[in-house]
Amino acid sequence: MISGSAIALVLALVVAAVVYQRNNQAIEPLPGGTPIPTQPPATPPGTTARVSTYWIKQGDNNRQVDIVTPPDLRPGERLPVVLVLHGLGGNPGQFLPQAGWYAAVPARRFIAVGPAGLNNSWNADGCCRPATLFGTDDMTFLDAVVSDLLTRPQVDPKRLYMVGASNGAMMTFRYLCAHADRITAAATVIGSNISGCQPNRPISILQVAGRDDLTVPYDGGNSLVGVVVASKPFPSMLGSTSAIAKTDGCGPDPQPSAALTPSVSVQRWSGCTTGVDVQLVTIAGWGHEWPTAPTYDATAAVLDFFGIRS
Repeated sequence: MISGSAIALVLALVVAAVVYQRNNQAIEPLPGGTPIPTQPPATPPGTTARVSTYWIKQGDNNRQVDIVTPPDLRPGERLPVVLVLHGLGGNPGQFLPQAGWYAAVPARRFIAVGPAGLNNSWNADGCCRPATLFGTDDMTFLDAVVSDLLTRPQVDPKRLYMVGASNGAMMTFRYLCAHADRITAAATVIGSNISGCQPNRPISILQVAGRDDLTVPYDGGNSLVGVVVASKPFPSMLGSTSAIAKTDGCGPDPQPSAALTPSVSVQRWSGCTTGVDVQLVTIAGWGHEWPTAPTYDATAAVLDFFGIRS
């Protein structure tokens, strides 16, 4: 039997580790103004895209960032960039190819950037553990990624976008609270705004949700998974989009657009700040996974929303 003093010692060590990690998260100066890739670019099987990986040092952690580019970058060419945040338990090397980003990059000629959450999670201020438990400073990390991208000659600074899936969607919402001014537009898929904060400027956003999602419920509230990984109930999908629309100066009620298919409907807000577009796409019969064709190709839809076309 484990003694009470042994349990107390273990708990003390856990608390000390949490405090240490929370207090030791400074981003080190980027060498020469830009991180140096630590793996040479490679062409994964089944795609012509080129994938390279580099790390940004944050405290004692080396934070991974994958960059996916077309195979034939041209001198002087500046391409749009999409930051893609994976979901809880995922990583860029798994999520980017599975969700179709490797294939889309050469087809639509843009750059996809996949930062990795520590312990495969993001601290979206309410979800998800273990990042929330350790107080991981993902806001500073993502801002360092953006700052690095803006120094790269291949990047068009006026076309920098962010999209997230599930926990990554929640992190996207949170990033916009302080740094929407650094992002051109955003999209969230199967994740709601658990932080409850609002963008620091009007910004276009596309939210995609499954009507039958049992992990992040469409109408909000708790779920069996949420009780384990989140510290508060999830807001509703409509409520999350409506709050952004209010910040964007849109009218209070969305207007239903023509259904894309019998199972896919679109709500769009009107009267928004000039140049701002706010949409909620709802997929009937869909749960907690990245939507793919033929039901609904979320990757293609997000790129269309960003104006990145073939």
